[in-house]
Amino acid sequence: MQVKFSAQDVHELFAEWQATPQSVLAAAPNEQLIHFPEPICDGWMRRLQLRSGIDLVMQNCHFRDALSLAIQETGNISLLRFGFGIRGETQGKVAGQEQAIRFRAQHFAVGFTTDADTGTIEYARGQQDLLAAYIDLDTLNTLIGEQLEHLPKELGRALAGQPIPLYLQSGRMTPAMELVIQQVIHCPYQGLTKRLYLEGKVLELLALSLHQITEATPAAVQKRALNASDVERIHHASKILLSNLGEPPSLLALSRLVGLNDYKLKIGFRQVFGTTVFGYLYQHRMQQAQALLKVGKCSVSDVAGLVGYTNLSAFSTAFKRKFGMSPNTYKKH
Repeated sequence: MQVKFSAQDVHELFAEWQATPQSVLAAAPNEQLIHFPEPICDGWMRRLQLRSGIDLVMQNCHFRDALSLAIQETGNISLLRFGFGIRGETQGKVAGQEQAIRFRAQHFAVGFTTDADTGTIEYARGQQDLLAAYIDLDTLNTLIGEQLEHLPKELGRALAGQPIPLYLQSGRMTPAMELVIQQVIHCPYQGLTKRLYLEGKVLELLALSLHQITEATPAAVQKRALNASDVERIHHASKILLSNLGEPPSLLALSRLVGLNDYKLKIGFRQVFGTTVFGYLYQHRMQQAQALLKVGKCSVSDVAGLVGYTNLSAFSTAFKRKFGMSPNTYKKH
């Protein structure tokens, strides 16, 4: 059996429920704990506003029967939403779109729409645990800055102000995501420390999600054959990078220099060199840094600048990740 609630039904249930003292508990400033009305489910939702434009939601619910909810979020549509399924299965649909948005255990999804504010959410019977974050596009634009070329094309278009009917990407959670989610759930802090800690974790989850959807290309796409001209252009791109390790062009600029679109350039680098464009750049930067340090005529700071690092700490971290020791230790030995 599936229970159905319209948006109006839900609003009326919550209006009635919120009149009771146990319905909404303010756990802290900018934090709300909502116990759902019994006809919907047995469970709760915790919403934390980490800063203007960034919200974190944790949901723990048990559904006696499958449940379908109609939703209406007027004035709340220009949000990038990324969610992580911990237990159970949920799916939703945006009005006017056929593609379902699914949250499954051990999977994540990233999506947004700028055209619709209504839809449905369907919960399977049983336990449903979700963690989700919402970042409005203005805040995301501030975080991204001038690096739109590193984002998925549709997301870049949305940040540039173009309407997007529906953008959705999903995949299996990585071990790194699972670790951060557990750190969020078991946050040991309170007050300001808690808010700052969780904001950092939300941004970490955003980074991990964007990395997955921009870099983890399906095997079938990776295996598409490149013609001889494409391969030649990719090798030309690699030479441009090697000639400009100190000040490499952006991905978009590089694609224009060699006459390929940025998507084909990324796919081509994986096929020809077995790594991403920036992975290729990193490998060669570290090789040049190793050679310069071995000669011993340059200081570590000079070497960092020569291979394109303006931040000495970032260079030291990158070098240690590659060679297992700091550049200072390598230079001494």
